[in-house]
Amino acid sequence: MSEVNAHDIVLLLSARLKPREQSILGWLADGLGTSEIANLLHISHQAVNQHRRNIASVAIKIGIVPHHAHSIAPGKETLQNPGAASHLL
Repeated sequence: MSEVNAHDIVLLLSARLKPREQSILGWLADGLGTSEIANLLHISHQAVNQHRRNIASVAIKIGIVPHHAHSIAPGKETLQNPGAASHLL
């Protein structure tokens, strides 16, 4: 069985995102916060949060679910998001 790491998840997810969301996901993976990303892009932190919601929506559609979601929807088959990538959603 092969391992899935955070980098693999970011690549899988990036292929399905718009360019701005790809950039935001990359910065989130690098550890930047919402305010820092907003400053880089000269947009509001609310706009960054909307992009994060869009990223999370795509992630959920392809089966990447944050750990806390399992208590909300028990029994749903998902690819659990291992390790470091869980903070991205």
